[in-house]
Amino acid sequence: MLISVILPVYNVASYLPKCLESIINQSYKELEIICIDDMSEDDSYNVLKSYADMDSRIKIFKNSKNLGVGLTRNKGLKLAQGEYIHFVDPDDWVEDELYEKLSKKLNEFQNIDVLYFSYNIFDNENNVFIPQNFKNRAILNRILNPVNNPETFDNWDRYVWLKLHRKDFLLDNNIFFKDYTSLSDVEHAALVYTKCKTLVYTDIKGINYRIKRENSLVTKAHKSIKNIIKSFKNNKELYKDLPENIKYKLLGFDYYQIRHNIEKAYINNEITTCELIKTVFELNTKDSKKYVYTDLASNEYELLINLRKVLMRKFCPNLWKKLIEIKKKLLNPV
Repeated sequence: MLISVILPVYNVASYLPKCLESIINQSYKELEIICIDDMSEDDSYNVLKSYADMDSRIKIFKNSKNLGVGLTRNKGLKLAQGEYIHFVDPDDWVEDELYEKLSKKLNEFQNIDVLYFSYNIFDNENNVFIPQNFKNRAILNRILNPVNNPETFDNWDRYVWLKLHRKDFLLDNNIFFKDYTSLSDVEHAALVYTKCKTLVYTDIKGINYRIKRENSLVTKAHKSIKNIIKSFKNNKELYKDLPENIKYKLLGFDYYQIRHNIEKAYINNEITTCELIKTVFELNTKDSKKYVYTDLASNEYELLINLRKVLMRKFCPNLWKKLIEIKKKLLNPV
């Protein structure tokens, strides 16, 4: 079974070798490695060429103009020959034996639409690994239909690199990334969740996800405010006919993700106080109180309470830090 690994590459020359070596050194050899350089301004393209000279499975393409990560992934999907697709970010790297383990699962669960696995966060700034595990282990290694099984959401996440997609499932349902400079996986994940009929979670550790690196798309995500709002509204329309117990979980998750990025933009002086309040209230519609939040975005993040926190963080940073320190001491008494 051929698995197509798709890497959208942009200005990641220093991270590419680790990523590529983690893929080409896999024991599972039936891989097609599609690397698309999105008009990098550093040495990324030459790094790709040097590895392609060593491994014929690496296929290099170059965009004629900068398309952004979403459209570049779409191009990779259209070029792919594999039965399953794995989108990988080139500043991350995959675990040893990942594709061998996943291929066994694909043989066990024939022709499933989506296969999930777990991951580690790697804090690039502090050189620390933070393992991430699924909350609901009772649903591991079971074929689930997300819409008919609300517990599916317990382990759900939007990251596109966290799963294998069956290529025909994506194409048959016209699931492509939007033309957004960042956070394009928010809408993509929503389409996958609502369209797939067969999803399996496994406890296989798959990806090492690098955070806090300079100039990453995630770091810059909060700058795309218009796309963030558009993404939320599109997802809300997508969810409208779902059962309420699923719909409000999905909306709570999306709402927190989107509001978090808007608040980051405000803290970084990229939008004004008026724009912040206008945007947050625009997103806060009649049914917002029904949204079910994750532990991270619990009900303590109620709209007005959260706005006060954001304003305090912006205008009284010393007081904010003091309150955080007090909170930590209360939660973790010596």
